[in-house]
Amino acid sequence: MAVLMDEDARPYNTDWMNKYRGLGSVVLRPKTTAQVAEIMKYCDAENIAVVPQGGNTGLVGTPKA
Repeated sequence: MAVLMDEDARPYNTDWMNKYRGLGSVVLRPKTTAQVAEIMKYCDAENIAVVPQGGNTGLVGTPKA
């Protein structure tokens, strides 16, 4: 699993249009579903917020109809 922090995590905090910015400090890039499950269990137990990212498509920040 890749762990990105600081400058390496910065691109994951901005949408492709540079309209929305997050404040995440760590990016985890699991390679297996088992790793995803392990991350989610840990974050749930520690009450850590998780924001999944699906590729910064044009749907990022789209208002509800």
